[in-house]
Amino acid sequence: MTLLQLQYFRTIAKVLHYTKAAQLLNISQPSLSYSLAELEREMGVPLLKKEGKKVHLSWYGEIFLTYVERSLEILDQGVKKVESLQDCAKGSVHLGYFHSISSTYIPTLVNQFYKDAGNMLTSFYFMMDQQQALMAALKRGQLDLAICPFPDPETTFRKIWTQELFLVVPRSHRLGEMESVPLRAVDGEPFIPMDKQSGIRRSLEKMFREHDIHPNYTFEANECAGILTYVSLGLGLAITPRIHELPNGDIKFIKISEPVCERNVYLSWIEGRAMNPAVQEVRDYILARPDIYESTK
Repeated sequence: MTLLQLQYFRTIAKVLHYTKAAQLLNISQPSLSYSLAELEREMGVPLLKKEGKKVHLSWYGEIFLTYVERSLEILDQGVKKVESLQDCAKGSVHLGYFHSISSTYIPTLVNQFYKDAGNMLTSFYFMMDQQQALMAALKRGQLDLAICPFPDPETTFRKIWTQELFLVVPRSHRLGEMESVPLRAVDGEPFIPMDKQSGIRRSLEKMFREHDIHPNYTFEANECAGILTYVSLGLGLAITPRIHELPNGDIKFIKISEPVCERNVYLSWIEGRAMNPAVQEVRDYILARPDIYESTK
């Protein structure tokens, strides 16, 4: 049974005339007759009754027609839906990212993407959270793409750029006059880390172990802006990416001279999951434009 046979049957059922049906379908009458005969043979029952030149639906044909019309209508809706997605969108993109790029990289990325008039119909839906939550949302299908500082082996990922980490101190601190310091400068100092779910916490603790550095953890926070506020109050030092949304002028970002203190940032998605054209385009755009991050540093 083919889609064409069903379309032929629906047409003959409406006009009840072989010649007219063949003209509407733009095929020869013998081809139409043969196709319908094959359909009846496969069904094992007569769908049409011929009375001279007239054609009528059999009892089986009347019942079958209701299902044929319903099936073809659903297929037509599917075709129209896909066409509308192609015409209007490109579609929507659910993009997840971590906090420290929320006020710089993400707005710049979207602004640059929209400079191409062909991208203006793409809609973005954003989720800002930590690595673990973003990866969980990506795997559940709540996100199409996620920008994270750690690759997850259950996803497909590509490195997109590297983010430098800085020591953050109150300007009144003894290190406040320095332009660069070694990582060892935090040894024994009151220190405010990100919470244990954070990727940056894992990166730093690995470096602390490797270099036998023991900062004095005071308390932890779950996002960079909160940490900067606590540093500005003199409650401890911190290591974060450079954040432009400073709580006030009472803090300073100091370059870490050694060891190299940075983290790679990755774009992740689920391989094999259907992507609308917009998701594919945004993914390829991010991978091709590491310069956008460089412009926000």
